[in-house]
Amino acid sequence: MILFGVGGLIGSGKSTLSKYLKERYNAYLINADLISKKVIYEPKVIEFLNKYIPNFYINGIIDRKKVGDVIFNDYNLNEKFIKIIWPLITEEIKKIIEKVSNEYDYVIVEAAIISGIQLNYNKTIFIERDESKRVLNVHKRDKRNVEQIKKISDYQKRKLENKHFDYIIKNNGNLKDLYKKIDAIFIN
Repeated sequence: MILFGVGGLIGSGKSTLSKYLKERYNAYLINADLISKKVIYEPKVIEFLNKYIPNFYINGIIDRKKVGDVIFNDYNLNEKFIKIIWPLITEEIKKIIEKVSNEYDYVIVEAAIISGIQLNYNKTIFIERDESKRVLNVHKRDKRNVEQIKKISDYQKRKLENKHFDYIIKNNGNLKDLYKKIDAIFIN
């Protein structure tokens, strides 16, 4: 089993790339954002949220938007939060990898800040896209305003500074172009 880490800024095309790998190469896909939606209910995280973010629950469900707004606007709070949540996400991903490693040739871990998920990747891929295309994509997909998107993007850029990736894919063309670039990596 070969473990790939796929990272990139919000709206860069990580999910598109990962879904293609799943379909074309029968890879097992692990989306760290989906895992975070599960581990956010862990007692350590709830304790943190109770301490720092008032009224984060709405009808028994964590208001992820509210949590994100607070976390992305306070660097120190964010640093405390990621020290709690990233190890939980990593542990959950390790359990999944252990379960599927004998069934798949490739396992893909998709996370904006892939370096935050501490695993022994065989290869890492960073997907880049022009900011204007990323902002438009996220605005259409998530109905977020430009300011919110740029705030998240700026945060991700800071976290990814000086990080090494084995492959960098520029995703400014169409899907066919993106798939060719992915195939060039996987065929070799």
